[in-house]
Order: sequence, then C-alpha cells, then structure tokens
Amino acid sequence: MATYSVDDRLLLIAGLAVLCAAMMGDHLFTGRNRQRCARGTLLARHQATAAVTAPLTRRLVLTIVALAAGLLVSACTGAPDRTAEAERLKSTVEAMPGVTDLSMSYHNDIVQGTILDLHVSMEDATEPQIADVATKINELRGNLFDEYDRTLKISVAQFASVSPGTEYDPIAVARTASLVRALHQQVQTRIEWYGTIVGDTSSLKIFAAQAPGEALDAALRLLDGRRADIEVSPAEGTSLPYWSVSGPLTPEGKQRIDHQLSALPGPASWVGVKDGFVTQLTLVIPSEATAYQDLVSTIKAVDGGPQHPIILRWALAGDAATRDEPRWAGMALIGACGYNKNDTTATKGLTAHAQLLQQRIRREFDTCPK
Repeated sequence: MATYSVDDRLLLIAGLAVLCAAMMGDHLFTGRNRQRCARGTLLARHQATAAVTAPLTRRLVLTIVALAAGLLVSACTGAPDRTAEAERLKSTVEAMPGVTDLSMSYHNDIVQGTILDLHVSMEDATEPQIADVATKINELRGNLFDEYDRTLKISVAQFASVSPGTEYDPIAVARTASLVRALHQQVQTRIEWYGTIVGDTSSLKIFAAQAPGEALDAALRLLDGRRADIEVSPAEGTSLPYWSVSGPLTPEGKQRIDHQLSALPGPASWVGVKDGFVTQLTLVIPSEATAYQDLVSTIKAVDGGPQHPIILRWALAGDAATRDEPRWAGMALIGACGYNKNDTTATKGLTAHAQLLQQRIRREFDTCPK
C-alpha cells in the first residue's frame, strides 16, 4: 500500500480546498458539486490517516485534518459565513421588551444546509412590542442571509403562533398576532398562522378542535372577509369532520354548507371547500343495503355536478378491513373527469360489491366518455 508523508497529505487537503473554492464561483454551487466536495473531503481524511503509525503524529494529523475538513464542509455550501451576524441578531432581539425567550438554529454546512431559524416567545407582549421585534429582525437580517433558508416563528399565546415568512409588514404581523390571540381564547387549542392578514397567501391551521365546525365559524367571524386558507382538524376520538377551506368563505356561506351537510344520510369525515362551495367530501355510509340511494341523495344535497364538481369518497360504517384486505369503499368524480392515472380502485383494493357500486356511480355522475 502506498504511503504519503504528512506534508503530502496536508497538500492534498489544501488542493481540495482550492478545488472546492473554484467550484463555488460566485456562490452558485450545484448539488452535484457539493457531493463531489463532500466525497473529496472524506477521501482526504481517509488518505491522511491511513498510513500514519506513530501515535503522537497520528493524533496531530487527525487534529489538523479534522480542522481542515470542517473548513471544507463549511466552505462547500457556497454561502458566506454569517455566524457573527446571527449571534448579534439573537443577542439584540432577546433583550427587547416583550421577548421572554429566543431560540435560534443557525447552520452553514453541507450536512444540514444553510439555515437561519428563529423562534421568538412573546406570549405577553403588546402589539407595538411585537411590531418592534418584527421590525428589528427585518433590519438585522437585511440581505445578509439571502442565501439561507430563513424562518421566523413568533409565539403570541400558549400553543398559538404567527410565522410571517421572509417578506412581511411588521404592523401586519402585530395585527395578525392580536387576531390569533382572540381566536385562541375562543377555541382553546393549538393555532398556527402562516403569513399575515395582509395579502392573499396566508393560511391558518387549528389543531385538535373539540368542535371543528364551530372553530371554523369563529375563525371566519374574526377574519371578517379577509382571505386565508383554513384547516381545522378534529380532536382525537371524535367523529366530527376535518375541514379544509381554500379561497373566500363568508359566515353565510358556511351556514349554507352546514345546512347541506345536515341533509346527508351519514356523517362526513372530511369536508373540502373552495371558493364557497364543497369540492371534496368523504362520507360514512350507514348501510350497504341503502348505499346507492345514500350516495345519490348526498350528491343532490351538496349540489354536485358540472357546475360544482366534487371529489366524492365514501366508506361503509364499521368497515374493519386491514390495509391488505379489500375495503368496502369507493371514489368518484362528480360532474368531472380526470382520474389519476395511478387510480386502481376500479379493479382492485375494493370488495366485489364495492367495485360494482363505484362503477355505477362513476357511470352515472362523472363526465368521462362512456
């Protein structure tokens, strides 16, 4: 086996460092080059230690190699080192009024990537204090971390938070915090808001609600016409539906949908709403004997058809089939066509009777060529 002197090995490491720097260019560094650099770093460490026999020399070389490899791993991300700036941001913000805690996750290496993750606890802060902190974070981050994945989460009540994204209006962040606090007082469960009340890209998640429909009602009242995608999950052990709302929905529109759901022959386990209309529905069928009539009445109740297409799913109440056993269930596109090319439920995965029912519903209510 060929052996190398310590100087040769250190030169090899230096050469790899130069190669890595050359590949970085103007910090636009591809994933393939990162992999090459990582492999080169590991190769350098292996060759630098494989043939060293003297214990003292071995420890010295290992120390040097570890330091050099660490520098390589950091440099190979292509992003500038912002450790000092990140620490300054943390120490400044955590000393501001209203901040009770601040946790920061900063990384710049090829293993974990380039990350600046901030979680600020401000459960008892005033609205102006929240706006001041959001402003200061904007100011200190500036464009220094543009090559990093940046996240910001502000806890504004116990189990309630606002994550405004990378570009935001500090005043809107503070106003969103007040809305989240008001909603939290009503629903008494975990809430996460992504974005702010300004703009049309925000989303609200309410977790483990004891009464999902009522939690959605409370959110709609507080939003007062502002657009936000909303998801409300039911508490474990309840038989109430999961709500997923996309686009505008007024309290009056929600009441109309509640009226439609009250006419269903069985309970719904999932309700998807888009632009004020039900577009996805999962129904629990009470009895196999009345399944066809129940599905037809469900389609009529939610006004499903070409004007209001619906993805309708159903399952028989009490169906105890395991994952590998045929299920008594089904799915059909009501008033639409375009089944996923991987959809195999028409030929397998269902019991024989369930397949026949699904074929009948699809034949009568989807718009695919017959």
